[in-house]
Amino acid sequence: MNLRNQKGINMITLSIAVIILVVITSVLVYNAKDGVKVKNLNNLYNDIEQLNNKVSSYYIEHGDIPKLAKYENLGFLNTAESNQVNPNNGSDFYVINLRALEGVSLNYGRDFENISSSETTVVALNDLYIINEVSHTIYYPRGIQVEGTTYYTEPDTWENVDLSVIPIYTAEQLTWVGDGQSHTVNGISYTFSLDGTYSLKNDIDLSSVCHKVDGTVANDISWTPIGQSGRFTGVFLRK
Repeated sequence: MNLRNQKGINMITLSIAVIILVVITSVLVYNAKDGVKVKNLNNLYNDIEQLNNKVSSYYIEHGDIPKLAKYENLGFLNTAESNQVNPNNGSDFYVINLRALEGVSLNYGRDFENISSSETTVVALNDLYIINEVSHTIYYPRGIQVEGTTYYTEPDTWENVDLSVIPIYTAEQLTWVGDGQSHTVNGISYTFSLDGTYSLKNDIDLSSVCHKVDGTVANDISWTPIGQSGRFTGVFLRK
């Protein structure tokens, strides 16, 4: 009688041990899968941070973003959470031209290799990085899903851009100040009047537009300083 009771107890203990083992195994598998997803998301953030730095440097040098074909498969923006959609986005998005950026090593974006330089629009591909022409926000249309949320870019608390302030990034843009003409900066058209409000966004090297006068065409002053063509009555803000 005692032997039977002992055997029954052992079977119960074994069953409980099996159940606990199954639960522990399930938790470990779940955590492993979740860990992979978090790693994938961190890879996305690392890519975007790298691209932001490269694009910023490119823009300072060229006065434009490194864009390839126009990207038109924008349905993901309709499902993205609000902290992933920059309210300053313009209507046009472009595939980032990785060929124009040196030293880029990305985790994602393999579809870029399938785009030729002659293509003007891209619709079907989504394993690539795109950039908004106005806000310069970078997105990954395929997205990375973690715990029910799909991430297309680094979430942020976006601030609306004050369109009354004209940004100055390059020496060429500085030469426009006060000419009374309309020029496009970051996809937005501004009138560069003498009474406008300007904001210096970068340290600018004027050697490309301002030279010492020595009587030669190549080295004469090539920029009329602000105020020479009329009195400057606007505001100029430093970064």
